[in-house]
Amino acid sequence: MKKVLWKCVAKWLLRSVFLLVVLVLLGSSIAIYFVFSPARLTPMVEKTAAEYLNAQIRFGGIELTFFSTFPDVGVRITNATVRSEEHTSELQSP
Repeated sequence: MKKVLWKCVAKWLLRSVFLLVVLVLLGSSIAIYFVFSPARLTPMVEKTAAEYLNAQIRFGGIELTFFSTFPDVGVRITNATVRSEEHTSELQSP
């Protein structure tokens, strides 16, 4: 009788822990998606890229992908344009 009760408690505990982990992962994924929405993420990436690259950079949109690239996290970039500053200044020189 004690073994059966112990197994029941162990199964219940493992299921509870598993459910808690799944809920935390799902909740954090949804929260990250709203914090890093494409409307917020695109200007942040453009600003950071402009600081590190000597070019004019424009993105149509940048979004994080969780569910379509599961179990990996990905980045989807649409309508990207990179124009070198060096070539632009050479073309505009008299």
